[in-house]
Amino acid sequence: MANSARSLMAKFFYLISMICMGLGFYKMWVYDNGDHYPYETHNAYVGGDAYNLIINANYATAFFVLALIFAVAGSTCFIINAIQLKQQEVVNSNVSPALTKFDGLESGEISENNSIE
Repeated sequence: MANSARSLMAKFFYLISMICMGLGFYKMWVYDNGDHYPYETHNAYVGGDAYNLIINANYATAFFVLALIFAVAGSTCFIINAIQLKQQEVVNSNVSPALTKFDGLESGEISENNSIE
């Protein structure tokens, strides 16, 4: 996958994560059981306040877990992107990777018992 596509995907995951965080805080802090005028309910499902608050707490927890999952997915995309950019930089600069910089390893002079001759 191209680096720009992976970076775009990471930003999309972070956006979804922020939306889930917002929905979680909405479920947690916006509650009205409709007892007072104008009698409109917000995040109220059943007759009792305690039951509604428990239901909203479960919804908030689910949204926060989703936000965490999407944040981890976005971070993973950024980390993979950085690793691939570093690998391309090493290949383009003709620098030998750390494992092949030893004298015997570059020419392939390794015996059967994995010692350099």
